[in-house]
Amino acid sequence: FAVVAQEVRNLATRSADAANEIKKLVQNATSKANNGKRIADGMITGYATLNENISQTISLIQDVEMASKEQLLGINQINDAISSLDQQTQKNASIASQTQSVAIETDEISKLIVNNANEKEFIGKDDVKSRVSQNQNIVTSNIAPQKIHPEKDIANNTDIKPRSALKKIVKVDLDNDEWASF
Repeated sequence: FAVVAQEVRNLATRSADAANEIKKLVQNATSKANNGKRIADGMITGYATLNENISQTISLIQDVEMASKEQLLGINQINDAISSLDQQTQKNASIASQTQSVAIETDEISKLIVNNANEKEFIGKDDVKSRVSQNQNIVTSNIAPQKIHPEKDIANNTDIKPRSALKKIVKVDLDNDEWASF
């Protein structure tokens, strides 16, 4: 019986030692589990912050995308406006060229008419007067009304029929700078 009792004591001592060792292991495991739980909580908080940052980044990217599309539309509108202005400028240049040609032709025709009128003899030719109105800066030209008698046009050998003379007023605004600014 003494041997069995001794073995029981040895087993009890070993059981107590094992229980102490198991207790230490459980305490160590509990400590590590609590530490792991704190790390997991920190990771969850970090992932939540990371998720918020990702959402903000996506929002910023969408804002940049929308701003880029608006800028693209603005640039397209600017390109259309520039193209339209270029076309209008080309039309204006063409019109200016045509206007210059017409002005040159008109100048030549007016010189021919003046020369032709200077070569002809008619009553009232010397009564043509030009004056500038003081108030309005308007040039007027008057041809005194007279009756022209029948005469022969020597150059064409035709009769000139009598007609009353004309009064012509030509108004020119001398202060108009519209074409000068063009």
